Amino acid sequence: MAVSKRLRAEIFRRDNHTCQSCGATAPDVKLEPDHVIPVTLGGSDDPSNLQTLCESCNAGKSATPPDAAVVAQVSEQALRWVAAQSQAAKTMLADLQTVKARRKRFREEWNLWTCGDEHRQFDLPPAWEDSVDRLFAAGVPEEILYECMAAAMRSDMVKAENKFRYMAGAAWKRVEALQEHTYGLLGTSAPQGGQDAPDQSCDVRWALTYLLKAEPDNTYEHYRVIATEYLDVMHQEYSEDHVLVHMALFLVQTREAEAYLASLDSEEAAEWTRVARAAYSRTCPPEKKIVLAAGGWAKAWKEHRVVQPGMCSSAGDHGASCPRRRSFEVTYENCPGCTEKGHACAGGHPLCEEHMELLLAGDLRSLRNGELLVASDFSPMEG
Repeated sequence: MAVSKRLRAEIFRRDNHTCQSCGATAPDVKLEPDHVIPVTLGGSDDPSNLQTLCESCNAGKSATPPDAAVVAQVSEQALRWVAAQSQAAKTMLADLQTVKARRKRFREEWNLWTCGDEHRQFDLPPAWEDSVDRLFAAGVPEEILYECMAAAMRSDMVKAENKFRYMAGAAWKRVEALQEHTYGLLGTSAPQGGQDAPDQSCDVRWALTYLLKAEPDNTYEHYRVIATEYLDVMHQEYSEDHVLVHMALFLVQTREAEAYLASLDSEEAAEWTRVARAAYSRTCPPEKKIVLAAGGWAKAWKEHRVVQPGMCSSAGDHGASCPRRRSFEVTYENCPGCTEKGHACAGGHPLCEEHMELLLAGDLRSLRNGELLVASDFSPMEG
């Protein structure tokens, strides 16, 4: 049986495209697969019985039993090749398992969002796995992708069938923002290729080097803590380059948060900082994480009335959400949000002690329509 094209290519690759007799290499010579033990003498097409020879050396061979040293050499090469292929297969399998795990987490996060009174889940497009894989390959952290997902789901302007497309578009904009901001920090434009064009990890290292020179000494460690905490929470195996990439991503987000807080009234910005400090009062995070949370939460609150876990759902004194942790869980008789949806209040509204006192005194108003709220039930809670 003739050696197949696929096996022929594997043997050439295994032998580094080099004649095993004279040492000549392609393309200087034409290479051919050769049976160490000829077929006429009972040799098989197994890779351990095949070697690479140039056309000249192969033509000079006769169908005589090979030297034992030649057989041993080819067998050793075949064993190394099998071992290398086995390791490559294990790596490929591990990568596939990582991809499948991320897809599973994405689908679970997606299915948390529902629409309509019947709580119908949103459909995913046929090729959603490929789109999600490309976003992750581009360096988008899962947390950022889920943030883009939340923005798509909360927007009444985006139709149900367009939620995924909107989310993906927002995520790709975050990738572009990271790249532009990185080069902005360096005071350069993106390289156009060539010998001196850096790879992505080099770009990140350049940006972080710039930070160390331009900002206080502890800035680098602040972003390292934020990045490693995030990667640990996501249960991802990560390298130093993964940490650096996420440090750069959180740098961009922190700069955006700082700009957003600067656009607010000073008292409101200070109140949002108090909200973040209260939310993280039990973990003592680095200062940059406080800034990142304060700016991000301010935007989410103003655009979507999103309340952060563990915090009171009422308003503060200067336009921010309440800077106190929750102490009670309340069900309203006249919940505006549930009334608009045509059903009774589902409960679970968190309030701090101060706002609970206002509610019981009949002085707490809805942030949605300004009406006085009435509690039908409440219970104390931890956190």
